[in-house]
Amino acid sequence: MTDQDWSEVSLRALHVSVLFDVDDRGRLLRTNEPEPEAPPRLYLVRGPDGVRAWLGADVSPGTAARCGAAVRDLPAWDGREPDPSVFEPVRRALATDRAVTEEWGGPASRSVPGTEPSARGLATERAAPVSRGGMPAGGSARVEPVLVGAASAHVLDRHFPYTRDHLEVRAPVAALLVDGIAVAACYCARRRPTAAEAGAATVDAYRGRGFAARVVAAWRAAVEASGRTALYSTTWDNVASRRLAERLSFHAYADTRSFD
Repeated sequence: MTDQDWSEVSLRALHVSVLFDVDDRGRLLRTNEPEPEAPPRLYLVRGPDGVRAWLGADVSPGTAARCGAAVRDLPAWDGREPDPSVFEPVRRALATDRAVTEEWGGPASRSVPGTEPSARGLATERAAPVSRGGMPAGGSARVEPVLVGAASAHVLDRHFPYTRDHLEVRAPVAALLVDGIAVAACYCARRRPTAAEAGAATVDAYRGRGFAARVVAAWRAAVEASGRTALYSTTWDNVASRRLAERLSFHAYADTRSFD
């Protein structure tokens, strides 16, 4: 399926399928990661034309029924950050099993056809060797990101060891290097054959230089070149991440919320 084929409804289902493993009842089993974790008890996705929720596999039938009723009464997403009080009926429904102790929410976005960042100048497998002295302060950075593969995976050792250890399932991985060491990277936090969800980080000392935008743009180009849809999610309180998505022309298609 091409990016142009996704409707808002199918995008919401795609989003959840990338994030989680789901059983034949549509219940969440685990996160779709190299080292899976337990899913939330309820994951909510509100689009402009409807609302859908996915429940954890261990939510009791009675609580599931109460959650279903609460979700049906929720308003569709209006494109803005929601008032947390909107979700109080969902919290009360879940509390019949146990109180909600963790909750977060934010916009889910996808790349938009016709606004793809250029992959021109993106180097592949040309990462410079890591210097023995480590990463000198004020070292020079590559202007363009590199795509990290098996032959250059060592550039991830210092700041992105988890991604280095799971490179095969996190690829494509785009990185910016300073003296041969990755100081910013974007990778597939979760991936399926049809889509991939971005994960990105920049070493503290190198923030504020636009590195995150460059590696996310390079990752997106590589993901789309593989035939996948590029997805980008963040939280409402992460203003920098939301602005980055807007700068790179990602289209926000849903408001998501996790309850545990």
